[in-house]
Amino acid sequence: MTAPGVRGICLALPTHRECAIAAVAAEAD
Repeated sequence: MTAPGVRGICLALPTHRECAIAAVAAEAD
């Protein structure tokens, strides 16, 4: 359900590092 662009957006936002980790975890899952 995670869109490819979501990780890029999260990585672009240092304050949303947890979001990036969650996106990676979702893709890995």
